[in-house]
Amino acid sequence: MILAAVLCTAGLFSFSFGVFEPIKGTWSNPNGQTIRFGKGNQCEWIFSMAGRQDTFRIPYHYEKTGKQTGILDLGPFDRGSLKGRTLYGIVEWLPGRKAFKYDAEPGKTDKVRPTALNADQLQVYTRQ
Repeated sequence: MILAAVLCTAGLFSFSFGVFEPIKGTWSNPNGQTIRFGKGNQCEWIFSMAGRQDTFRIPYHYEKTGKQTGILDLGPFDRGSLKGRTLYGIVEWLPGRKAFKYDAEPGKTDKVRPTALNADQLQVYTRQ
């Protein structure tokens, strides 16, 4: 009986904060970046700049940290200037969850993760 109560409480808590929650669909920003979140914690990050396009197929991890906040990690990258590193980021969802603000720093561990959104660095992704 006590075990059932503990498991039920843990289950309720896990739906609120600190659990993996997939992001679905395609999200773009005005800077020519698109992220397509797929199944199995995989995504495609597509850059379109100056007539050139590059696509990175990388793992991602999203975890809720509050009602409108979370962490979003992209990587590790297997090539390019981010090879061997992961973007450790934070997310703030806008009302209706049709857009999110994202700020991240590249590194080999999550110690580089920003603790607050930096207005000069953040990107806003909108659902497509």
